[in-house]
Amino acid sequence: MWLVKQKFYLMKNLCWILLMLGFVHIHANAQEDGHKLAKKAKKAITGYFLDPTNKENLTEAKTLIDKAFETGTINDDYAAWETKGEIYAQLSQADVSLKMVNPDAKSKNPEAASVAYSAYQKSLELAPKESAKKDSYSGLNELIPLLSTVALEYFYAQDYAKAYRDFKSILDAYEVLKGAKYKTALDKPEDLNNQYYITGLAALNDGKYAEAGALYEKALTGGKKAAEIYDGLFRSYQKIDPAKAEKYLAEGRAAFPDDNNLLFSEINLYLSQGKLNDLIDKLELAAQKEPDNISVINTLGNVYDKLYQDAAEKGDTTASNKYFEKAKETYNKALSKEPDNNFANYSMGTLYYNKAAGYVKEMNALAEDLSKEGMKKYDAAQAKMMAMFDQALPYFIQAEKSDATDKNTLIALREIYARKNQLDKAAEYKAKIEALK
Repeated sequence: MWLVKQKFYLMKNLCWILLMLGFVHIHANAQEDGHKLAKKAKKAITGYFLDPTNKENLTEAKTLIDKAFETGTINDDYAAWETKGEIYAQLSQADVSLKMVNPDAKSKNPEAASVAYSAYQKSLELAPKESAKKDSYSGLNELIPLLSTVALEYFYAQDYAKAYRDFKSILDAYEVLKGAKYKTALDKPEDLNNQYYITGLAALNDGKYAEAGALYEKALTGGKKAAEIYDGLFRSYQKIDPAKAEKYLAEGRAAFPDDNNLLFSEINLYLSQGKLNDLIDKLELAAQKEPDNISVINTLGNVYDKLYQDAAEKGDTTASNKYFEKAKETYNKALSKEPDNNFANYSMGTLYYNKAAGYVKEMNALAEDLSKEGMKKYDAAQAKMMAMFDQALPYFIQAEKSDATDKNTLIALREIYARKNQLDKAAEYKAKIEALK
């Protein structure tokens, strides 16, 4: 019985040994398969280089290298990463070549250039000596124009995050190649500065303000003293460092006084700071430069409107009347160019509406005065109020035609009809307001 048990334990241990040997054999095969797949991928891409018309070699190379890395056994193999870079660079080149023939063609591998860049970077990181990096350096250098083409496509498609990623990869590649003393497409200062600019623009549009500012500053330091650089610096730092933003804007305006973008940036700055009086000259200059720009005219009208309201609040009748007339004149100028302009119609209606509201205050102050003279003043104020509401009405009606869902327009119309004692119309607009909720 003891011999039988001993034999059983021996057999059981033998089974475990065989299983372990099998696991080791399988693991060794997986390692061997990963490297073999990478070598086959290298052979396939070499075949493609010899005959680029044979697209099957490129497709096979991609399949093989993807499978090779899926094994998880070649992640420390610099040569395999280099092969992956070569393959994915050619996939990107194939897309670019196709679009040169047919601009409407859809990219088959839109991320290929980015994958190639990462693969070359990994190969350079793992390479045991400098001489083993030669092919990856060359591949990275050849990848720069492909990254640029792909990044521009992302930029025009408003995918600013990917545009920034690929543009930044170009700058990173340039730094690596410069350190290795390679000649690149960005060796000329003007080309490098342009790359800083477009990368900064992508970062700015993606909301990466600090990154954008740093890139614009590199372009400026590098000698690109252009209006778009100063404007980019202003917009980059406007939220995160207002003092620096204003400094660059002032420098830009001094260097490029005729640049419209810098002028409009200055206008927006003054608007945000509430510098209304300072704005008038800027807006009038902008209106002279772009006489058909309705937004500029409307903004100027809005500034006069606010100055009118401020003066009315202070009881400065002379100033309030002056700014009221200037606002009316400016909004009329906008409407003469674009009669259906919603902003101008609503603003003109509001101008008269606020004027009417001033007479309402006057009426409230006279309400307790029941003398003959007091009643006469009350009636006069009421007549002026109604006249202002009558003036406002057609502009609000036109504004509603442009945008029937604007709640403020509907509220104004309801109030005017209620004041005019047209209760059916007031009820109609009350229902429209409630329907918006």
